[in-house]
Amino acid sequence: MAAIPRQPAAADITAEFDKKIARYRQALDEGASPAVVGWIAEAEHQRDKALASRPAARESDAIDPMTAEDIASLIAELGNIAAALEEADPEDKLDLYRSLRLRLTYSAETQTAHADIDLGAHR
Repeated sequence: MAAIPRQPAAADITAEFDKKIARYRQALDEGASPAVVGWIAEAEHQRDKALASRPAARESDAIDPMTAEDIASLIAELGNIAAALEEADPEDKLDLYRSLRLRLTYSAETQTAHADIDLGAHR
């Protein structure tokens, strides 16, 4: 399989501190001491510092290109995606299609549908 980048994603760092900040805010809403405001500011500062101190991604940290064997293995691991989608809950499929920015255009004249997906956000 392809190599996995070594440094934690910015989203992981942000999520960790955002959880802490949310707990502090909840405590404040529940009547905790106003000193909690200082804790929130400190957690925000630590989050920003952690994000700023992350080294820039180096070319050597990039994911190695996948070989034909890697791709075949990945497809085998995923199984029959078409069957899974067919059996999936319609609301779950709607969320998936929206996240992929799937757009279907129906032509009454030819009785066909054209599917278009914007993968830009997923690359």
